[in-house]
Amino acid sequence: MLLIEVIAIVNNITNKIKVNEKGLACVESIYQDIRNKIITAREKMFKHIDTTMVEVYWYVGKITYNLSNNYASVNYGKKIIDELSLKLTKEFGSGFSSVSIRRM
Repeated sequence: MLLIEVIAIVNNITNKIKVNEKGLACVESIYQDIRNKIITAREKMFKHIDTTMVEVYWYVGKITYNLSNNYASVNYGKKIIDELSLKLTKEFGSGFSSVSIRRM
């Protein structure tokens, strides 16, 4: 970031801080400003995570669809999905049961 941009951001923040009649900074004003930044950042993060997980589920679904269609033996594809389920659940926790993987 350029120094001018940093100064502009600092000035903008400083202008938001309210002062009381004694000229002291209002803690509630500072708190609300920081609180709003945290809430906005979390909302952005959750949206990004949701998008990324949709991509992952689509990818897993594509693989399992190909497994079920490309092998003559349905049992063979089922065994692969069951094994993937065990491995993924062991490493990443719940959400990767065989049924869940088939539904992705």
